Amino acid sequence: MENLSENYQYCDVVSDVIVAAFSSGVSRVGTWFQGMTFIEHKDHIADWHGKVAHSGLGAHAAQKYSLTWNRGTFEYGMVGLAAKLDAVTTADGSTLLDNSLLIQGSEAGQITHHTGCVNFPVVMAGGAGGYFKTGMFVDFGNKNKVYDDF
Repeated sequence: MENLSENYQYCDVVSDVIVAAFSSGVSRVGTWFQGMTFIEHKDHIADWHGKVAHSGLGAHAAQKYSLTWNRGTFEYGMVGLAAKLDAVTTADGSTLLDNSLLIQGSEAGQITHHTGCVNFPVVMAGGAGGYFKTGMFVDFGNKNKVYDDF
């Protein structure tokens, strides 16, 4: 069962660990599988993959739960981590975020990963040490290309 307050605290602690590892030079790479759903106890879904990711509860319910997962993951995982990385100034005056690349991905695009997928959403933040120009929205979607199975 989920506890939203504990979910938020968990995200906060994991981002603290990642920032500490990057700041101290212990690690240059971090990965985080985010399995929390950010839903209330009463809405607990045992088979998230089948019921939500593959619309077993129906399209309307699956969309509602997917939106909740994406919103929580983005707000408490990605934005929280980005803010903490941006608050740490490095020796050259840039921030850890300037020198990092955060990526949030999900198989939950227009259609999931199996059949008829025309987009695969990825959100990125950070400049990757100057490799990327930041502050842009880029859509590389090609709705004429359909992927049968990712």
